[in-house]
Amino acid sequence: MKILPALTLVSSCLALLLGAYAIFSPTNKTGMNHSAPNTELLSLQNEVAHLSAAIKALQNTQTTGTVSESLSAEVSQLKATVDALKRTQATATVALADSIVSNDPPAKMPTAAEMNAQMLEQKAAFNQYTAKVDQSFRAEMPDAKWSDDITQNVKTAFASSELSDASLIGLECRTSLCKLEVSVKDPQKTQEIQRWLAYKLGDALPKFIAVPQDASAEGQTPSTVYYLSREGHDLPKS
Repeated sequence: MKILPALTLVSSCLALLLGAYAIFSPTNKTGMNHSAPNTELLSLQNEVAHLSAAIKALQNTQTTGTVSESLSAEVSQLKATVDALKRTQATATVALADSIVSNDPPAKMPTAAEMNAQMLEQKAAFNQYTAKVDQSFRAEMPDAKWSDDITQNVKTAFASSELSDASLIGLECRTSLCKLEVSVKDPQKTQEIQRWLAYKLGDALPKFIAVPQDASAEGQTPSTVYYLSREGHDLPKS
């Protein structure tokens, strides 16, 4: 048997055993305690020592170009155990991963009451912010030239066939903000209308916030109020 293949095989077996030893050791890289039976560790330690000696012996015989009968027999036996070692290492790795997962504390799911409280808190914060935006809008003095031009642009946009399902029921522009109220026959098309508005008016009014309105009377079409900021201006900060 040639030395190079034999040496390669023995080295591979040693690497496998070292990997398995690392997995079965009482404390691995995770810092968690995964104790294995002492017999497993002792067996792996003995195999590592044995293979280390075999590698040294093979290296010492490189000048002859062949391996002694005893070492040749040992290498043949190692060939039969390589697959078993690979399976052992793979199984141990999976077991380690399962053990780590099982030690993680389960995620705590919020209760219905907690979720409801969170929703109410978010709604209150949104209402507070939109009230601030409306207050800022009302405090502005109109920029006559800009407000007239942008008002006409908005009316022209709503006259197009793409917005046939939407009705413009309120429109006012001041210095840096416009306020639109829009009703939609089919509420499911509200987002489609919003995307179209952003496409049609995005250059002049690039930023907006939508505030759904509750229908004030039974059978009345619900509407949405939009606050849109003029190009070069931001919406009021929250």
